[in-house]
Amino acid sequence: ILGNSLLHSLDFVDRYKVGVCGVSWGGVITSIISGYDDRFAFSVPIYCSLNLAESRGGTLSSYYRAHPEARVWDDDEGLSRVETPLFFLAMNDDVNALPDSISYTASRCKNAQVALVRGWAHSHSHAFARPEPYAFADSIVNGGEETVRVLTQPHGSSGRVEISVPEGRKVRAYIAFTGGNMDKIPEWGHIRLTLQEGSVSYEITEQMRLEAGGEVTFYYIWFVDEYDRVVSTQMAQAA
Repeated sequence: ILGNSLLHSLDFVDRYKVGVCGVSWGGVITSIISGYDDRFAFSVPIYCSLNLAESRGGTLSSYYRAHPEARVWDDDEGLSRVETPLFFLAMNDDVNALPDSISYTASRCKNAQVALVRGWAHSHSHAFARPEPYAFADSIVNGGEETVRVLTQPHGSSGRVEISVPEGRKVRAYIAFTGGNMDKIPEWGHIRLTLQEGSVSYEITEQMRLEAGGEVTFYYIWFVDEYDRVVSTQMAQAA
């Protein structure tokens, strides 16, 4: 926050184009300070966010359970009130923070997008290599090329999700599903869906239940464009 104030005081800095991004524990810090300082043009927490103490799995959840005095920083009350555009970029199988904490935090925010990425790794170099934060920031501060945005969230065992697709963009859609209970790293199955006119229908099928070990517990819908940029819904609980 002090760094943001310093940048705001410099004549050669456009104070309306200053954003913040943090990786791993920095994703937690980014989430915290974005709730205290609403001057940021955008905020990108990577890998980790808030509400970790309530999660049943992950190393950071264990940390909060072992250090209850630290839970004062895990509260999303401030973050849920700001208008700052947020982009939560995370792994779908991260030992540090599971998708439940990411999804719940995003659901509490006024202006948040989520990307749960499969086949990714947890490191600064892997974070810097992902294209999503750069496209997200450019679309906000420079009026750059629009990105795919999720407009509605899934609920229950079937339904429809609507997205905004820029003209000319080639987008594929998938449903990711698991039989896990978020007390450990989930194993995900992925099935391609048909995207039609900015929306996609989904249904928890018997095939998915069999692949998940008998029952699907959680799922999310994810989209990827021709530049390998991912955006997804928040994780939902199957009915």
